[in-house]
Amino acid sequence: MSIAANLLGAVVLCAATGAGPQDGVTEARNEFPSVTAEDAAAAYERFKNLAGEWVGASTKGWTDREIISVIARQSAVMVISNFEAHPGETMATMVHLDGDRLMLTHYCVARNQPRLEATSIEDDGRTITFTFRDGTNLPSRDTGHMDKVIFRFVDDAHYSSQWTFYQDGQESWMEEIVYERVADSSPSSAEGIAASADRIGFDGGLTCVIQVSDLSTSKVWYQEVLGFELLFELPDQKFCELASPVDRVTVGLSQVSDLKTGSGTTLTFGVDDIDVARTLLERRGVRFDGPTEEIPGIVKLASLFDPDNNRLMLYESLGDQD
Repeated sequence: MSIAANLLGAVVLCAATGAGPQDGVTEARNEFPSVTAEDAAAAYERFKNLAGEWVGASTKGWTDREIISVIARQSAVMVISNFEAHPGETMATMVHLDGDRLMLTHYCVARNQPRLEATSIEDDGRTITFTFRDGTNLPSRDTGHMDKVIFRFVDDAHYSSQWTFYQDGQESWMEEIVYERVADSSPSSAEGIAASADRIGFDGGLTCVIQVSDLSTSKVWYQEVLGFELLFELPDQKFCELASPVDRVTVGLSQVSDLKTGSGTTLTFGVDDIDVARTLLERRGVRFDGPTEEIPGIVKLASLFDPDNNRLMLYESLGDQD
């Protein structure tokens, strides 16, 4: 279940970002200065443009290294930080839109997850302030947590952040951290991505090969059950290739005498409605591995098996929902 585990491991960091206050969540003040939907959307684009690798230096002398990714169909920006000030620890920050609001959730070494909202966007969108709204693992607001942060966007290769820590009614500003983009790190622009890919020569196509015990049986299953289209077959090599519903992604079936299942890559296909797709496949006799899993506001996942117990997966992205 390697792909399932990896996918879940990646998106579980996002689980709290789309959720509103629930049991055990501290509700903070609800009245904030007005930030327009247009300003929030423009600010989110600034965060998306940070995609890549960054090195930060704090005004106290320690360093930070960040990997910033745009995930979940462009619906969230994930910042993974390794602070020299916290050796051996990793923290994560998620930024995403929630309707007209720009939200931030910080997964802290304090072992809580404060959720902040953009309350001020100034300097032509280059200065963005987030203020505490609520959080998880916070019995009360006086429990120590990151409470406010100001991001300052200097240019495409530099930005800074400065946080406050709040505990027992006291707010303390922490040091500013200035970040610089690592040379040749993956930019978010389409031109940069294309330039990076050109060094290797990828043409945009992908073929995934699955080992099977009986080519004829598996070929029919992938055609009739999943709706794949046969492209060609090599009987002497006991191999065929089928077109999947994903543009330029094909699946090769290779018959082997000693089939070992339960390891290797899991092909994961996006669907519009996972409940509808699952019902249809179950009517066709497809076996699923347990119930559909959901990470609120991010993704739904369901694992299934082909005739040789090769694991496949379906996912439905929830990132575009309100």
